[in-house]
Amino acid sequence: KDGSEFVIELGLSEVKCTYNFERRFCGFVRDLTRQKEDEARIQQKEAFTNNLVEASFDAMFAINRKGLIQQVNGAAIKQFGWSKEEFLGSNISIIMKSK
Repeated sequence: KDGSEFVIELGLSEVKCTYNFERRFCGFVRDLTRQKEDEARIQQKEAFTNNLVEASFDAMFAINRKGLIQQVNGAAIKQFGWSKEEFLGSNISIIMKSK
């Protein structure tokens, strides 16, 4: 109404009319402004968390339910001497010393 631009999702589907065989279309428009704002907030929080983890002087890992390393900080790389690529996707058990 005020002429401002915003991101939308446009859905369109054909509606077949059996009585006169005309092609008609039904469409909907959804404003994605709030969704985009929410995604930006999530990205900011993720960046803050990642920076916090990376700033730690202690080795830090993020693992999934299977124990696979999803994130590792520079302190862990320095402490264990492995590259980030070697850590990522490996099981957390690789950092435990065998008896």
